[in-house]
Amino acid sequence: MPSGFVHDTINLTFIIFASLVYFFLPYDYYPFFLLGFIFSTFLLSPDLDLSYSKVSKRWGILKIFLYPYFFLSSHRGLSHVPVLGTIIRYSYLILLGILFLSIYTYLSKKSLDLNYLNIFKYYILSYKYYILFFLLGGILADTIHIILDR
Repeated sequence: MPSGFVHDTINLTFIIFASLVYFFLPYDYYPFFLLGFIFSTFLLSPDLDLSYSKVSKRWGILKIFLYPYFFLSSHRGLSHVPVLGTIIRYSYLILLGILFLSIYTYLSKKSLDLNYLNIFKYYILSYKYYILFFLLGGILADTIHIILDR
């Protein structure tokens, strides 16, 4: 099993080859693909399920919010399944955001304005292809990681 340094190095090297995707993607989406690739390489890799991994240490003080994820996932379990593992990690971050929004709403004694949900839905639908290519970049980075682990 390669170290975190090896995973990072190979993924960064692969960015050169991933850059060839530029010729097949619409220009507007390529930066989001690349950002998703980099984000998944450094902050959301399959090794996020290890509390002592290089990736989880990069979260710094925010690592405290990852403890439920550490507890619920076993290393090389679902986190190391291509596509599914990536979707699980991104879903965890989204659920964490919803939890914080709920806590903020409760503590500020404001009711959650349903208009916010409509705005959120509008942005998701308006930028769905940007989100898709960001996710595809993450899936590619995670797939490289998983192949190296095997």
